Amino acid sequence: MENFTTAEEQDNVIIQNSIRFLHTLTNLRKLNVPTLQSLYRTKCRLMELRRHVSMPVQKPYQRCEKCLMKFSEADTGFEITPSKPSPFAKKIIEKVRKNQPLTDFQKAYYKKLLKRFPKGFQEQNKLTLTCNFCKNGTIVAMNKPKRQRQVKAKKPPAKTKKKSKKKDRFCGLNQSVVLLSSAKKKPESENANTKNTQETSLHPIQPFEATTGTMTNSRMLQTPLKSIRNKHAIRLAKKKENVVTEVLLPVISKAKAKQNKKRLNDLSRLVQNRGKSKSKQTPRLKDFLASL
Repeated sequence: MENFTTAEEQDNVIIQNSIRFLHTLTNLRKLNVPTLQSLYRTKCRLMELRRHVSMPVQKPYQRCEKCLMKFSEADTGFEITPSKPSPFAKKIIEKVRKNQPLTDFQKAYYKKLLKRFPKGFQEQNKLTLTCNFCKNGTIVAMNKPKRQRQVKAKKPPAKTKKKSKKKDRFCGLNQSVVLLSSAKKKPESENANTKNTQETSLHPIQPFEATTGTMTNSRMLQTPLKSIRNKHAIRLAKKKENVVTEVLLPVISKAKAKQNKKRLNDLSRLVQNRGKSKSKQTPRLKDFLASL
């Protein structure tokens, strides 16, 4: 036996042992009678409050406040109800924030609001748990968690695909020269076409040409660069031959223009009367002298 100095210490040890004993009885699986469980738990709780001795603390939503029965052991009803302050309550809350005076009725109502919303006047949900043994409802305040903004994870930069090299249509040739050679020809006459065929026949490398004198792009790319340059030079020479140089006439006065017209008229008359004068016999010298 342990030696106790005082009687109070001895009483405290006896009470602690009795509380533990009642606590273990309620947790036994063989004891499935709810009335006995509630009786032992109430006695255990009263002894804790009188002697200020506490056993392992349990959360309020794990057992009923009245009969101390666990909600997991009996069939309990669960109900979630949203709790929003009324418009009258919102007015009182605004007055308190602005430090305005309140009436006696408003003060009493504000005290009830503090009990109803112990964690603040934000919008909360209530979880009401109704015990099946004593039909008592325990209310548990549930704070709504704030919605967190979804931070998009930064994706690593995608690898750029290497562009596939396109085929060179001109095979390394000068683009402007190739396009000039592919332009359509407009022959002025049949003789011009025959001359072109003769000049091209002199060149050792002769590309294939269509009957109309034009080449397709596919055949044009196969022709060598020298033949294209020779053709271009031939075309420029022909254009120079066909160009007619314009002669600028000197400025003539009106009087000289009239004289020129008269002379032209006289010449035209002489040309017309030339055939008639030949048919007649030419006058002799004697006749001319006789006429004098």
